[in-house]
Amino acid sequence: HALTWQLVVTFPNPLHTESRCHLLAVAAFYHPSTRQDMAPFQNSCANRVSAGVAMGGAVGGAIGVCYGTYEAFAHKIPGILKVRHIGQTTVSSAAVFGLFLGAGSLIHCGK
Repeated sequence: HALTWQLVVTFPNPLHTESRCHLLAVAAFYHPSTRQDMAPFQNSCANRVSAGVAMGGAVGGAIGVCYGTYEAFAHKIPGILKVRHIGQTTVSSAAVFGLFLGAGSLIHCGK
């Protein structure tokens, strides 16, 4: 069973046309029989933090791709440097989102 959300981000650009980037986020839910098998490990702090880092990295990477692509075309970065710029933006955005969501999960875990 999976639930899918779609987020449409609209960026203004210098050509006065509309740029859209569609982000799909999929949340997977475990089947009840597998939840019972994982019960001892489900509430451990390390699992929560690693899940937070993974979700933050996924969301940050998706946003980084959208923003990096927009920025590469808006600033007219030449040729193959566009790919490099998009990659750098994706990795840095994923790292920052993952770091903060992991830290938030760690703080929440202590409560």
